[in-house]
Amino acid sequence: MDLINLRQLANLTYHDPEVVLKKLREIEYSLPPRNTTDLARRLRTNGLKSWHETRLAAVFCVGMTSLIGLKIWFAHSENQDYDFVTMWREDESTKFCPVQLKEVAPHDLNPHASIEDVFQSLRRYGDSSDLVVAVSISQQTTFDPSCLKIPKDLTVKEFWVFGTLAPDQSKWALWGDFTLGDRNWGHTFDYPSE
Repeated sequence: MDLINLRQLANLTYHDPEVVLKKLREIEYSLPPRNTTDLARRLRTNGLKSWHETRLAAVFCVGMTSLIGLKIWFAHSENQDYDFVTMWREDESTKFCPVQLKEVAPHDLNPHASIEDVFQSLRRYGDSSDLVVAVSISQQTTFDPSCLKIPKDLTVKEFWVFGTLAPDQSKWALWGDFTLGDRNWGHTFDYPSE
C-alpha cells in the first residue's frame, strides 16, 4: 500500500466494534415489538442498510480480535473497492487493512443466494492482492468449510467467512483464511454484551 493511501486510511474515523454492537443491541431491544416490522428489526430496510453493514463489519472485527488477540477497530470507507478499513496496533506500529464485505442473504430475501455468487461478484475486482474479503452467511444453514471450493483465479489477500451459530445471535463463528488452502479452521466467539 502506497504512502498516499496509508495517509488516507489514517485520517478515517475508527470505531470500537464492541461499543457499536452493544449500542445496536440496546436499540434493538428498545424497539416496540408491535410498531416495528421484522425487516426493520433486522436492519433490512433501505434506510437501515448502512447500519446493517456497520453491524456486519463490527461482528467481523470482534471475531478477528478474538482470533488474533489484538484489538481491531474499523472505519467506513467506500471510496474504492472496499467497504471498510480495519486498524490495529502491532509491534508499536499502526496497521491498516481494506475489507470488502459480502453477504449470502437470508432465504426469505433471496432464496437462491449462495457463496458461489459471492465468488462471481469478486471477479470484477481484478487484481486485489491487498484486499481482504469477509463473507457473512446470513442464512439458517450448516456451513462445512471443507466443501468450500475457492476459485484458483481469485486474487485476494485473505478470504474469511463468518456467521451466527445461535438463533439469538449470541454465538458466532469465523472460518478462514481460505487463501491458505487446507487451513480452513473455525473459531467461535461471543457477541459483545454488558
